[in-house]
Amino acid sequence: MTEKEKIDELKREFNNIEVPDEVNFIVREAILRSKKNVKGEKFFNMIRKTGIAAAVLFAGFIVSVNSIPAMAKSLLDMPFVGPFVKVFVFTDYKTEENGFEANISVPNIAGFENKQLENELNEKFIKEGQKLYDDFLRKMEEIKSNTNDGHYSVNSGYEVCADNEDVFSIIVYNTSVMASSATEYKAYTVDKKNNSVVTLESLFKDKSYINIISENIKEQMKEQMKADENKIYFIYDETASDDYFKQIKAEQNFYIDNKGKLVIMFNDYEVAPGYMGAPKFEIPTDILDNILLDRELIK
Repeated sequence: MTEKEKIDELKREFNNIEVPDEVNFIVREAILRSKKNVKGEKFFNMIRKTGIAAAVLFAGFIVSVNSIPAMAKSLLDMPFVGPFVKVFVFTDYKTEENGFEANISVPNIAGFENKQLENELNEKFIKEGQKLYDDFLRKMEEIKSNTNDGHYSVNSGYEVCADNEDVFSIIVYNTSVMASSATEYKAYTVDKKNNSVVTLESLFKDKSYINIISENIKEQMKEQMKADENKIYFIYDETASDDYFKQIKAEQNFYIDNKGKLVIMFNDYEVAPGYMGAPKFEIPTDILDNILLDRELIK
């Protein structure tokens, strides 16, 4: 069967799918949001012509589409499409005015068995997005009152790092630009089987993980600097200042990826110069074996 024939067959399967009212609502909302930006009309026409946005909500359809690389790539570039279709943009805060710009996308999670947990996370995302936008507006007015030539921008979005049978991990990032740029990250990992948000401390038997992970990160930093002279990390020693990296916090920013690996994150400037961005370090599981509470999440 040729690729065209496969696509035609998928179209026929789609035409026989009865779309629930809830899906129609989500699609309408996505179209309305998309029509507000430059690409909105193209997105609207694509949905109107193909009807794919509704179909991707069905697991069987997704499995079939993923067997066609070109079509799968197109779908994965669309909003709220992914392995389990867990996240879509709840709302966008946008402002653009004479050197000031805000582009804040607030994620919304759907599909958890524990609806209370789902609602709590979504409420948190909404509050944080609203606060970020309110802070932007206040900062903008403050700058405008002091100068006629101010520049300030805020960009916020999210990235799904894992979505499988065991865990769901998402990173929300906020980038602010004025004289220089800085990005802050906040990662959330959900244990799907136990329906709970995972904290770093909850993964281990005792606090020895702080030193074990910290020493491994220092080793990785040194190896990276040795291999690449352009890489610089602020590693504490007797001659370094106190704000250099000594060890991770008890609740250091982290997530668990799709491979079941623990990844420790740092914000811009936290352990390295700004041009290094936000460093991430995958922690080898074998150094954690003796201190893990269980091996359900970390593999």
